[in-house]
Amino acid sequence: MNRRDRSKPPRPDMVWSQKHGMWVDPDTRNAGRRQKDEAVARSLDADGERVQEALRQAQKAYDQQSKVLEGAAENLAMTVLQQLIDARKTSGLTQVEVARRMNVPPSAVVRLESGAHSPTLSTLSRYAAAIGVRLEVRRIA
Repeated sequence: MNRRDRSKPPRPDMVWSQKHGMWVDPDTRNAGRRQKDEAVARSLDADGERVQEALRQAQKAYDQQSKVLEGAAENLAMTVLQQLIDARKTSGLTQVEVARRMNVPPSAVVRLESGAHSPTLSTLSRYAAAIGVRLEVRRIA
């Protein structure tokens, strides 16, 4: 059997390898090993589908929880903002005076108090300092 003679393969199932420059077996596994490998491949395909479905469900749950948390955070910020606005009015400060103390244009305070967007914690903190109120955030364990 001459594996280097390109004119004819030593066995009909062999293929010519350009890489090795000789006839090679396309699959060196025996029939039993080939069946086991195919069974493993089918099992992996089935597991892959189950894993993908689990990942899709986890992503959906994460997205739902994120929306709930974002809504809760926005509600909290708006509640704190409303309390700060009430404190400003009680202290007799105008929006223009608060804007001057915050070193921002009066229109920024008007936009903030209108509730057009959810304010950040740093913005609420600056607003509170401008009206003379202490804003304290605590983590409840």
